[in-house]
Parts: sequence; C-alpha cells; structure tokens
Amino acid sequence: MIKIIVDSTCAPSEDYVKENGIYVNPLRILFEDKEYIENDSLYDEIYDKMSQTKEIPQTSQPSLESFIEMYNEVIEDGNEAIVFTLSETLSGTYNCACLAKRNCKDPSKITVFDTQSIGQTSIGYVYETVEMIKKGKTVEEIVKYISKLRKNSAITFIPESFDNLKKNGRIGNLKAVVASLLKIKPIVLFKEGVLSDKKSIGYSKAIMDMIKQVPQKIKRLFVIKAGKPSYFPEFKQKVLDYFKGIKILEGTVSPVVGAHVGPSIGLAWVAE
Repeated sequence: MIKIIVDSTCAPSEDYVKENGIYVNPLRILFEDKEYIENDSLYDEIYDKMSQTKEIPQTSQPSLESFIEMYNEVIEDGNEAIVFTLSETLSGTYNCACLAKRNCKDPSKITVFDTQSIGQTSIGYVYETVEMIKKGKTVEEIVKYISKLRKNSAITFIPESFDNLKKNGRIGNLKAVVASLLKIKPIVLFKEGVLSDKKSIGYSKAIMDMIKQVPQKIKRLFVIKAGKPSYFPEFKQKVLDYFKGIKILEGTVSPVVGAHVGPSIGLAWVAE
C-alpha cells in the first residue's frame, strides 16, 4: 500500500490526516520563551502570539531522525511512501527528507517529492494523490501526474501590511513607508520554487489582479488566510462571486508560512 508523508506546512486538518492515514512531520516555531510543534490545533495560539510581538519567530525543519523513523515504520508495515515537502528553495526540509531516505531500511520504498510550493497548493497535491491511490495507481503514475500539475500550480498572498516583509528584509523601511502612504498592495506569488511579486494600488485592484492569475484548467482552488486579516470575509465573498460554479475550499496557512508574510489573504490552486 502507498502511504503519504507530509511536513506540517502542508497544513492538513487532523481529521483528514486520521481518515487517510497520513504521516505528518512537524516543523517548529521558536519564540524567546517557548517552542511550538506546529499542528492545526495550535494555529490560533501561535498566530495570537505573533500579533503580540514585534519579533519574527524562528522556524526549524524536522529532524533527520524523525523522517527516518517514519520511513522505517512504513517499510516495516510492508508499505511504500510518497513524501511531500515544502519547496527546497524555502527550507532544508526537502534535503533532510532525501538524506533520511538514504539512511532508512529500504530506500527503494520511499519517494521524496519537492512540491516547489507550500501550504494549500501542497495539500491540493495530497488530495489528488489520495484519490489516485484509491484508484490503484502506482507511485510512478502518481508522481508523473503531480509533476505535470506542479507546472501550473501556485500560491499567492496579499499581505495586510508591509511589517513582516520589512522585518524579513524583503523591503526597506523607506519603501515600506512610501508604499503604505500610496496604498500600494504587494501581490506575492510562489510558483515552481520561485518567489515573485507585483504591486497594485488598493485592495480591490490587488484582489482582481490576484484572481486573474488563476489559470482556466483549475482542479483545486483554495481561498486562504494567514493569521486573522480583517479583510478576509469581504475577500472570500469576492472570490466566491467571481468563481461561481467552482468548488472553493477555505484554509489557513501554517504559522511557519504566516511568520514570513504576516496577516494576509490569498489564493492557492492546483491546475492542469
């Protein structure tokens, strides 16, 4: 049987994990006084903590040993696994997962897949994989198909403010001040492992510019948020109105992701 292993930035719900026997290897979030092991039951607590501090929390990838332990459990049970990780360009998690494969009991039973994305785009790949497993597809068939989807799938955000982007060094103080005065909204796009951005004047224009990035052959579409952005309810309704007839899922990105973009609204999609 094919099992699925993900890191916690994939943001699967606990119910979905239990229902489908998915292994989740958590990343960690480090504040000055506490370490959090990322899981969806702690999202509110972690995001509340972030909103109360000016410091950007530190994040750390899963340990080598934790991946090896999961792999060996899968192998000992007579199964094989596909491992989905956040993009190699964002974290050492992918390389750690690959190293663990070389050190497990039977590397031939483990396939590590770099999603070249993060968050709900990654869970979209998992949803597709679960369906394919139920149809009896092989690991090779699944990886070939998900690799095809990866070329046209992405995740994008409109941060509520420039605060976290400034703290992360992605925008200077002067630019942040000028952009805020001019009501400029950045649209941050992450696709195929590459981070890019464009700018729009005001939320309404930014939202439409973001929506227009969604391709036509959509398979999974998520309306997402990081933290508790005040604009989310209005944004969600605009998305529902625009994409009438398309099933739209709602999700919160993991705090590891949210720590870098700050309170944000966004879209994630999987498309052919």
